[in-house]
Amino acid sequence: MKTHDFLLELGTEELPPKLLIMLSEYLKSNIIDELKQINISSGSVIAFATPRRLAIAISELQSKQKDQVIEKKGPSTESPEMAVNGFAKSCGVDLSQLEKKQLGDKEYFFYSKEEAGQNISSLLPKIIENSIKNIPITRVMRWGNADHSFVRPVHWLVMMLDKEIVSTKIMGLESGRITRGLRFQKDLTIELSHASEYESVMSKRAQIIVDFNKRKELIRQQILSVAKENNAEVVLDESLLDEVCALVEYPRAFAGKFDEKFLSVPHEALISAMKSHQKYFHLVDSKGSLLPLFISVANLESSNLKVVIEGNERVIHPRLADSEFFLESR
Repeated sequence: MKTHDFLLELGTEELPPKLLIMLSEYLKSNIIDELKQINISSGSVIAFATPRRLAIAISELQSKQKDQVIEKKGPSTESPEMAVNGFAKSCGVDLSQLEKKQLGDKEYFFYSKEEAGQNISSLLPKIIENSIKNIPITRVMRWGNADHSFVRPVHWLVMMLDKEIVSTKIMGLESGRITRGLRFQKDLTIELSHASEYESVMSKRAQIIVDFNKRKELIRQQILSVAKENNAEVVLDESLLDEVCALVEYPRAFAGKFDEKFLSVPHEALISAMKSHQKYFHLVDSKGSLLPLFISVANLESSNLKVVIEGNERVIHPRLADSEFFLESR
């Protein structure tokens, strides 16, 4: 049987970073469950997630359902005539078209018919709509005058089967083949020519690593490299790394510094301020002592990195000053 490559991308406002992986995993598992329910097989099902998009790529997706026999069990042959006639009517047939089958010590009426399998292109709109709708979201948002709701407002929808658009409308969005790049690149729209090219096209055209785990490892290597350049060791907190990965699409790590006077503040307070407020990674020397340095991850390739670094250094100063003041006033 013929198979296809399928792509779904739902473009959104920035998704909650601590929920991103959960949203992505539920969307993937919901789609797998929907396909199983209608007896459609597939190859790999890969989930992609960035702050502004949830995407699913499916390979070797079965082109249509197999023809199947639908069987309905009715009342027993001993039931009143009205009940039997009612069952026949509900099936849209005459009483003469019902079969009789023995089950245990009783005989029952049955109706069976052969139902032709539907093409996957006609099934996908409902599959995707159900899969999105069934993502468990505690707090949903509504936007505009529409009656739609999701964890964040949605802005574009890509649905493709090989080279063709799967035509549908979900949450007010018409499906298409146009995706978008980084937010600050407002004019960067990307037309996808084939469902299978999604990951490579996003990387080459927009420098966006749509695979969460690949992006996370890229960030890890950038951070380690920046730490090495500063003759320091970075303390890599995995939960912070996950959160930072959920905040950026185009990661670029860089180092900044803060005033050495803050090292007189208990280091736990400084580290907490850097991690919880700024999503910074702290640096230590070979003996494990805290250094007046931090590593942050920007969501762009800046032509003037010095300005970005100085901006982050200005932001961290009042955070650390607050920690200093709090501890001195106790």
